[in-house]
Amino acid sequence: MKNFTIAVTFLLTAQQRDEMDGQALVSSTDAVILTAVTRIFPDLVVNSTLGSADTLNPLFGFSQKTRYLIEAVDARPNDRWLLGGTFSRYEYDSVGRVAVSFRTSAQLRASWFATPFLSLFGDWLQSRDDVGDTATRRAGVQWAPGPKLSISAAYYKTDTTSRSGTSNLSLDASYRLNRWLQAWFGLNEAESFVDTLEPQKTEAVRLGLNAIF
Repeated sequence: MKNFTIAVTFLLTAQQRDEMDGQALVSSTDAVILTAVTRIFPDLVVNSTLGSADTLNPLFGFSQKTRYLIEAVDARPNDRWLLGGTFSRYEYDSVGRVAVSFRTSAQLRASWFATPFLSLFGDWLQSRDDVGDTATRRAGVQWAPGPKLSISAAYYKTDTTSRSGTSNLSLDASYRLNRWLQAWFGLNEAESFVDTLEPQKTEAVRLGLNAIF
């Protein structure tokens, strides 16, 4: 049984950035970020971030205040599993242009190392703002039986309440021919749709050879 320990580390950061065009101020950003990293057991980590940023763009008469909170948890219960989740909340106060006033998102992710050579991963992301909700799902697998060959496949799909979305399926492989050369292959198939319009599909195949020095 692992010993129960808690260690907390705090970091406070202040940033100031100005962009100039000659003597004219193009944009200015002031930000303050407080980060806390809490370790509960060696394999359970909680990252907390509280931030504030003020942006001014006098050239276009635009300004925005951003306040945000991010909570992320990562755990490794055993040698085969990696688990995590993230929650974030952004609030915006904008002047000079139309922009969303808030954005909230929640994400769950997991990785499973079935063998030393085979791993599977997936995540789910749900976000919401003034426009509506967006859901994204992603899954993939990677197989690397040795130092020469690596094969991976991934799929993701995004849907919105505005009746639009995208999906993508990819397959990638690489093989180390010798000390100096590596061959690689990529196959990608994507589809996007908007409301009742006909879905748009694209396919791409890539082949290449890398020289390693």
